[in-house]
Amino acid sequence: MWFDTLKGKMEDQGQSYTPHTQNDVGFVEPKQPNGGNKLPWIIGIIIAILIVAGGGFLLLQAYPIGNDENVEQEEDGLSTFATPRPAETTTPTPTPSASPVAMEDLRISILNGTGVAGEASLLQAELADLGYANIEAANAEKQDETATTVTYGPGVSEDVKEEINELLEEMYTDVRIVEEEMEDFDIQILTGPRQETKEEAGESPSPSPEG
Repeated sequence: MWFDTLKGKMEDQGQSYTPHTQNDVGFVEPKQPNGGNKLPWIIGIIIAILIVAGGGFLLLQAYPIGNDENVEQEEDGLSTFATPRPAETTTPTPTPSASPVAMEDLRISILNGTGVAGEASLLQAELADLGYANIEAANAEKQDETATTVTYGPGVSEDVKEEINELLEEMYTDVRIVEEEMEDFDIQILTGPRQETKEEAGESPSPSPEG
């Protein structure tokens, strides 16, 4: 066999021959690591944990839980809005109207606008017969009124208006009614031409002297 021949040659040259098993022929046994270096693996695991935790924190900041307020949040130029709540509507409270002034407390002004003496006093007496007491009579600046104008303030009741309107329409040819705010009086009457009474209509003209 060639093993014996090789062994004889090596012994002649003074070398010893140590036989090897089949597993040692043509293979180099790998060296087993002595524990290895685990530090890179540990660092990689720590970095992965930090990345996961950071991503969760950013998600909580972008989408908060349990917040029902209408809060606008901007993240990287994008806006997120909570669901808007419907606006509350309030019913306006109606403005109370002015309380009617008692008949005896009404302030009445009568201005004679006809140029006929005694017209304001005549109407003053008629109103006094109806129960009105606080009445002032005077002459108007203009004495050429063609209609009688009565102005009522906000504190005059409808019953008083109806009563005075009826009296004026019986006395004067043309009656105009105005309603507006006044400072000094509740009712102001500017007299115009008065209707002729039956006595005035029945009077015959005085005969003119013959010339």
